[in-house]
Amino acid sequence: PAFMDTLAAILAAGGQMDKAIALQEQAVALLPQAHHHRLNLARFYITAGKKDKAREELKRLAELGDRYAEIAEVRKLQASLQ
Repeated sequence: PAFMDTLAAILAAGGQMDKAIALQEQAVALLPQAHHHRLNLARFYITAGKKDKAREELKRLAELGDRYAEIAEVRKLQASLQ
């Protein structure tokens, strides 16, 4: 999943969002407790204009509250989707 996350980021940077999202979804499915992968998936969804899917992923992360180190980023992204 870590390699998949990196490759998905490369694909996203190259504008291949559909491929990046598909790969990142697989990485999240393989390692759902890797919250960083889920955050990246939410970012890819936002970039691709899939706001509802991004909200779902961000909601899952927000439920972790302060136990998640990147909670401030999650809240920032949630606010940007309002």
